Amino acid sequence: MKPNPAQQLYARQCHYDRLHHMKRFHELSALPTLDSDQTRLLHASRAILRGDASGSRSVDLSDSAYLAELDAFEVAENERLSKPYWEPYWSQGSEIGNAQSVEDAMDRYYKHDRLNRPGGTRERLIADRKQELEEKDFACVASHHDSVNGQMVFIRSMGGGLSVWGLPMR
Repeated sequence: MKPNPAQQLYARQCHYDRLHHMKRFHELSALPTLDSDQTRLLHASRAILRGDASGSRSVDLSDSAYLAELDAFEVAENERLSKPYWEPYWSQGSEIGNAQSVEDAMDRYYKHDRLNRPGGTRERLIADRKQELEEKDFACVASHHDSVNGQMVFIRSMGGGLSVWGLPMR
């Protein structure tokens, strides 16, 4: 059976509209602050992606330059999602320092009272982070609840040292 051209066009439009909202959500989430229009767009894209709201046609299928941008975004997103573990969007964070070791990063960025709970908590957490760093070349030092700065804090292996990254929560 020959595919219906109208159905093919509709499927293509839906595909690119979804990519548009994914890209817009990603880009707005990376901004440190949002004005009221940007906040509205962020929430609208989130609702459309969740299926809580219907979206209008957002993408002009004759705009080949924008379609190429969306295709590149899709390739990058698929590559990121194909990993066997979650990886943060590094573009949404910023390098906030360096650390000599996992212990150094934990001492500086993990809430002291939580890190030094009795019962071997400190040793267990540090061992877990060392293993995570070894497996993935990055490790989550502290969630936004456990960090001293209210951000998710990660360490990354960079050129023989450790780079410390903060990612804000939205």
